[in-house]
Amino acid sequence: MKRYIKLVDGFQPKEITLEELIEEFPNVDFCDPYFQDTMDAKLAEHNVYELHHSDKPRLPGEYVEGPPLFMQESGIWIENWITKTKTPWDK
Repeated sequence: MKRYIKLVDGFQPKEITLEELIEEFPNVDFCDPYFQDTMDAKLAEHNVYELHHSDKPRLPGEYVEGPPLFMQESGIWIENWITKTKTPWDK
């Protein structure tokens, strides 16, 4: 299932659900084949981008999903994995 982010204030990524997309763009038929071909460009006009999957690291440690990263070279947003920070009450 595809995931999307919206840039709030033009730079802060916030995950947006498909339901929120449909609510925000009620006149768009997301199943229309023509829209499917142009969807990335149309959504980008409204600061909405697909969030691409990246595998969780297989390195030692506990990882959680962090804020998405923009990959300048490819122009896409990807999942970001960060080391979980222990709180004072964690053992």
